[in-house]
Amino acid sequence: MLRLSKQEWGEFFMLYGGEMYKDKLPMTARVCDKDPDYMNVFFGEGCDHNGYDLYEEFKQQSAKQGELDV
Repeated sequence: MLRLSKQEWGEFFMLYGGEMYKDKLPMTARVCDKDPDYMNVFFGEGCDHNGYDLYEEFKQQSAKQGELDV
């Protein structure tokens, strides 16, 4: 399970939602019970991805973008 802010989840899904759909990657996202500003995201197995690898790629891209913004 991943716990992402709603903004982070929106950015991730905007970038990788098409890839997840194309890969038939099952995913469940719901608002966190303890903090409504966060989402709990669960991934299954797709043809080429497991979801968590896409999130690792997203974090690396975000870190690189942060370095460029400074």
